[in-house]
Amino acid sequence: HGALCVLDGRYVLLLGDSGVGKSTLSELILESGGSCLTDEHPVSTPGPGGRPFVHATPWPGPRGAETSLSGPLDAVFFLRHAPTDDLRGLSRSETGRRLLGNARFYRWDPSTIPATVEALDRIAREVPAFDLGFVPRPSAVGAVRAALRTL
Repeated sequence: HGALCVLDGRYVLLLGDSGVGKSTLSELILESGGSCLTDEHPVSTPGPGGRPFVHATPWPGPRGAETSLSGPLDAVFFLRHAPTDDLRGLSRSETGRRLLGNARFYRWDPSTIPATVEALDRIAREVPAFDLGFVPRPSAVGAVRAALRTL
């Protein structure tokens, strides 16, 4: 489960279980001048030089500002409900475990699984990831922006 948003020119994935706030945070990003390219099923592929790229899919989000439907993945945020906004960076191993829990595999075609795992591993190695507990209010976007400023 995931949403693909663009905030301050940075492509970010918002990942988590159903009901954790992906659509809510996407709406808050829209209200802050960002874009939501899809709020369900974003896709990642290798881009130039193998850098992870992300793409909107046929399941669009509310869009927002005119933005390219694909771009380099700048950060991943794993969302959870929390009593206050709470952000922390994740290790590569923790990122990898969480990505596996949020990825879609084509079980009917087992030959795709190794490439999927390789793509997730590349994201875990190359893209900063964060655990974001948040309250559904504009300050959550401030937490995302704060993380993006560290990149």
